[in-house]
Amino acid sequence: MSFGFNPDRKAFALAGILLVLTLLVCTALAYDLKDNAIQHANQGRLLMERGQHAEAVEEFKAALRLNPATGMSGALYNNLGLAYKELGEYPLAYVSFQRALRIQPTYTLYYKNLIETYAAAGRLREVEQSLRSVVTLNPQDAEAWFLLGLLYQEEQNKKASRVCFSRFLKLQPASELARTAQSAL
Repeated sequence: MSFGFNPDRKAFALAGILLVLTLLVCTALAYDLKDNAIQHANQGRLLMERGQHAEAVEEFKAALRLNPATGMSGALYNNLGLAYKELGEYPLAYVSFQRALRIQPTYTLYYKNLIETYAAAGRLREVEQSLRSVVTLNPQDAEAWFLLGLLYQEEQNKKASRVCFSRFLKLQPASELARTAQSAL
């Protein structure tokens, strides 16, 4: 039995040490990325409060680049949409709210922000026609009924809003959005 220098054994040990160090660095980096995303999100909200919307856009985009696929992403896209809305960048705001809704499709605030942005852009009539076409072609599209109800609510058309929310409730009575629809009735 020889206890001398064994290059295979030393190489194996070195490779193991490098693997452990790599895992530690990656774990630390992932933690830093999340913290940085939260810091960017918080900075974006602060800039929004100060009325610095263009700078807030950059902070929200940085947070999304660092943390693109988590529950926090829905809120980040919503905030990005609000910043774009304030800048009058309506198409970018629509896309941001729609992405937020894809991530969190049962969050009423994102729907409301989308409808309010269409109103701010002067596009409610166009969106109304589009949604009416959708529900005519597919009367089972609960989301379209919900959006149409919010649109009519924005226009102060209570009767039409009630009809749409009633239709939504027939399609999805147990939905998380049902509470909003019920309160509108």
